[in-house]
Amino acid sequence: MDLDEELALFPNVVVPFHTNNVDLSVNANVLFGLTLHFLNVDRGDRQKFDIVKDLYVDIAKFLKWAVERGVAFERPDLSLVYYPSKFDFYWFLARSYAALKAEKDLPFPEMEEVFEILSQLLTTTATNQILEEQGNEGYWQEFLGNYAGKERGEDRLFATAVALNSLLDIWRNNQDTPTAVKESIKKGISYLQNNVLNCQSSKQNAFFSGSLKTNSTFPFFYPSTVSHFINGTEVDPKTADQSYLIQDLIYAFKGYTSLEQYQKMTQEKHFGKPMYEFKGFNQLGGFVFPYWSSPAITQSMTMLAYAKYLHCLLYTSDAADDLLCVDLGGRRIIKKKN
Repeated sequence: MDLDEELALFPNVVVPFHTNNVDLSVNANVLFGLTLHFLNVDRGDRQKFDIVKDLYVDIAKFLKWAVERGVAFERPDLSLVYYPSKFDFYWFLARSYAALKAEKDLPFPEMEEVFEILSQLLTTTATNQILEEQGNEGYWQEFLGNYAGKERGEDRLFATAVALNSLLDIWRNNQDTPTAVKESIKKGISYLQNNVLNCQSSKQNAFFSGSLKTNSTFPFFYPSTVSHFINGTEVDPKTADQSYLIQDLIYAFKGYTSLEQYQKMTQEKHFGKPMYEFKGFNQLGGFVFPYWSSPAITQSMTMLAYAKYLHCLLYTSDAADDLLCVDLGGRRIIKKKN
């Protein structure tokens, strides 16, 4: 829904802050949906693909930029607006790569381009980022329960299962899987095996959330190029105070500005406040936000990781050395040992 459509329905239908957010996970899911659609439903339909081809490639390039900049790890409050799990995002992205990789002949050259973008990105930068986040005991974790100087690890099982699915989707069927990746996956699987059936192990997750999670997620304290009420009255955020922050205010950034100019804008106060520094989702005395948690999702992601892992074990005699070396058709593609 764009602004004109919303204004026609206002106040019965209201988009939060009257603007559309940019969420990395949503973009990754759109990429996945388009990939599956044109590999299956409308495979080879050039006319339909032409409608979305630029969007398809641009999303892949945007996500490449985000991963290379480490945005999901540095500013999840701004980049993962509705899906706060950074490992969810990497798995959403890895799914598209796995789907493209499983095809011998991609129907469109733009899909080949996206495949090359994802291949280079996920097997290098993304993999390294995921490996760096793994704990010594083999688990990954997000933020649930970790506050006041104590780690409770309430989302460790979920984060570990999703991180494993990411690595497995990136590296399965690859004859050159790095030893570090193999060892990481084995450690992660071992952690799940030792803990997932323990009734005292938390299976919580934050797979979805509200867009406002800390003071740093309020858009009004960031630079903008659009600031006016629904009736068209302009508002100068540099001089206005917080009494102007009402439901009728439309506040957004439209168009393009240079990095130098934008950095200058970030030093200015907006509605009397400077930009808030993001200090994590668990700030004591800070913001309380709603999130959705499902232990069933943790269980299903665990089973999915097991299935991908065990598929390799069924077709290799030496699983410890030959992990991730079977294609989806069951054909062994193990590299010969010297």
